Amino acid sequence: MIRFACPSCGHAIKAPDEAGGKTGKCKCGELVRIPSPPFSASVAEPSPLPSVNSRIKNRPIILSASVAEPSPLPSPPAPPVPSPQYASPTGAMILCYACRKQLADTALACPKCGAAQTPEGREKGRQMKKGAETFALIVALLLAVPLFLCCFGVTSSSSDHEAELRAMVARGMEKAKSEGMQFLQSKSLRVQIVTEKTRATVTFQDSGIRARPNWGPDLTEEDLRWETTYEMSYIYDGKWKLIGGKTKSKDKVVLDQVPLSLSNYFDP
Repeated sequence: MIRFACPSCGHAIKAPDEAGGKTGKCKCGELVRIPSPPFSASVAEPSPLPSVNSRIKNRPIILSASVAEPSPLPSPPAPPVPSPQYASPTGAMILCYACRKQLADTALACPKCGAAQTPEGREKGRQMKKGAETFALIVALLLAVPLFLCCFGVTSSSSDHEAELRAMVARGMEKAKSEGMQFLQSKSLRVQIVTEKTRATVTFQDSGIRARPNWGPDLTEEDLRWETTYEMSYIYDGKWKLIGGKTKSKDKVVLDQVPLSLSNYFDP
């Protein structure tokens, strides 16, 4: 309902909402324009909510935006390859890279096969020469080391064996002297020990001049000189073993053995 006052007489006028904007006549006879209603009195009923299926059906399709992969960074430029540097020819001997003949590094071509000696070929020949010298050195060491060890081992072993033999002879002499064996107590007695690898000879030698007998006044000093030598032979087989002996006089060999009374002191 629209309510307003007549502009002429001030009379309160009522008009339906549908008459808004139209012209009417007041009781005083004045024509008046009915104002439009300020708002609609009717309240619209709420529209029903859409069903779940319709919501899903009408749902806008959101397209996933494909993310573009970043383009790879450009690879850095490769560093320049330095050109090989070769040693200058000095007249040293090298090997031909083609036939391995020895020649000077100043030669322009190999005198045997005719291969041109380029800087690269000379460098290869130098390396081949060093390799050959190294190989020769290794072979020499392989041959020399076993020989050295063998010689060293024999010398050391012989030295140890000789010391063992000398100690055995010294013990025998001490025992013989303590038991009163006169031959070993002579002041002119000479003892000689000769070793050669696994063999050895121990020699006892004594000499002197006999007293001049009454029945031989014409005998010379050489006739009266006497000399006795005992030689004992040994062999080393884990230990020294007495394998024989000889008894010699000044003139000739008397026996092919030494007296048992002597050898007993020196037979291990």
